[in-house]
Amino acid sequence: MATVRFSDAMRSDITYKAGRMFDDRLREARENPPNWAGNIYDLAFGENVAKMNGFPDGYFDTDNDINFYGFEGGTWNKDINESLRMYFSEDKTGVRRFPHDITDLDHATLGLHASSSSNYGWTLDATDPRWNNIKEEYKKYCRKINKLEQEQKAFVDGVKEVINAYSTLAPALKAWPALWDLISEEKKDKHREVVERRKASDTAAGLAEEVDLSKLTGQVTANKLTR
Repeated sequence: MATVRFSDAMRSDITYKAGRMFDDRLREARENPPNWAGNIYDLAFGENVAKMNGFPDGYFDTDNDINFYGFEGGTWNKDINESLRMYFSEDKTGVRRFPHDITDLDHATLGLHASSSSNYGWTLDATDPRWNNIKEEYKKYCRKINKLEQEQKAFVDGVKEVINAYSTLAPALKAWPALWDLISEEKKDKHREVVERRKASDTAAGLAEEVDLSKLTGQVTANKLTR
């Protein structure tokens, strides 16, 4: 009988499923983001909030949220930034007034590093002390997500090492049985029909030196337990 060979499509499908194993954990990490919309607004505009509120409707733009793109400047590592949409009230009905335009000259006054074409898309200046409390909480939030993303990348890279080390499925399964959980039902059915004669012991030993197969198996097991 013919063996089940690794095609580009099969490798792509396995790699995709390996990455998706982290979806629930990443979703949970992002589920309850911090919300500093009102705090940022008040700290940025300060005493001008009362002045803006003193004008009749129509003098200023209004919106119920801020698009927050993280921090920049100084020693801040931009790679940890997570974009957040933050509302001024839980039911999204609260609104704040904004200038019609925020220019580069306004950034230092408002504590911004940059603002997008939308006046309410802000990157905060990491060197501005008014954001110190927000920075610490934001770092914790981002690091939790980044840690999972790094684990996801390490797992996917390890799976790629396994499936690229073999041309057929059977020896790959002998080297790492947990690969079975990442294979489509169609390929599983084909594999069950195959009598694979090739021994994988030598290749598996060499692969084990480069890839921590027990760690990969642990991720698959953890995914099963959290379903």
